[in-house]
Amino acid sequence: MAWNSRFKKKSAEKRQLSLPARVPDADVQAARSTDPRRYLERQGFEVKPDGQCHLSVRSVGQEVYRLTNVNGAWLYCDKHRSEGGDNIALVQSLEPSLTFAEAVYSLVSESLSTFSVSAPVLQRAVIKERTPPRLPTQKPDDVLAGRFYLTGRGIDLEIIKAAEATGSLRYASGSVFFVGHDENGQVQAVTKRAIEPGPDDLKRRDLMGSLKDYCQILRGTAGDVWIAEGGVTGLAIQTLAKKLSKPIPIVLISGGAGVMAFLERDCIKSILKAAGRVVIAAENDQKPGAQEDTDFAHNKQKTRIEAITGHSVFVVKPADPAMSDIADLNAQMLMGTAALIDQKNSEFVW
Repeated sequence: MAWNSRFKKKSAEKRQLSLPARVPDADVQAARSTDPRRYLERQGFEVKPDGQCHLSVRSVGQEVYRLTNVNGAWLYCDKHRSEGGDNIALVQSLEPSLTFAEAVYSLVSESLSTFSVSAPVLQRAVIKERTPPRLPTQKPDDVLAGRFYLTGRGIDLEIIKAAEATGSLRYASGSVFFVGHDENGQVQAVTKRAIEPGPDDLKRRDLMGSLKDYCQILRGTAGDVWIAEGGVTGLAIQTLAKKLSKPIPIVLISGGAGVMAFLERDCIKSILKAAGRVVIAAENDQKPGAQEDTDFAHNKQKTRIEAITGHSVFVVKPADPAMSDIADLNAQMLMGTAALIDQKNSEFVW
């Protein structure tokens, strides 16, 4: 028997020890009706309620799945409406290696703290440990392509090299990767930014296993700390500081206007408390009707940071509404009078 056949046989035997031969109907129904938010958030997605019966599942701010509760069961479809099904089908779509039983108990085990299940189910449930994201191999040509892309967007080469040196910036396969680490230097969050995305590709997405708790940190020397949604915007902030002969600020890459989890880590609280000034880099949302939601999300971040630091927090964005964010402003090198404004429409002074 070939080694891989023996391995598969042993793996199957182990699964049979943990899982029933046939999944009881009650457990299947429990999985279908379980609120999938905890499972999806552990996979690195951002999940937002949309009304009483809908969930919007997002990767780096862009909706990738939509879920609806129909008669107590959750159903999903992807952004193209070409794929869909119940909770169990969604788990198997995200983790194709899982069997039907493993998918069922992944959902049930995610909800053990909030969902009423029987004692036998607790014994059968498979608590799957999260696997941190894995960075693809970086080759010399990838570095050259990534630097060419970033400098083409107006990012200073020395700023780029500084981020590379700390491990916060890497490259592979036509993409730029922004990397978040834990206190031990282990990779815990990776956001992929495609250099030339196709018409149906996401420009940015988190790699599976990423946690929003571990924001990417662009190190600086100044007392100021900035918070940006995306990595390119973070690099643009540091580039603008250099152009203006200002000290380079620390930049925390949140991954989205509504992301709050990173603010609860002790090391992030220490950085914020030590800051001379905290500035949130907001955006002019180009999607119709979305600006109000974006502003609301940034204000929630502002309120939480003020509670942590005890000081006022600035929220700024380009004065020109045609510019989406500071990355756009930097790329066009338009740092004239009142290039940035705060929430009171006053000029922001670096």
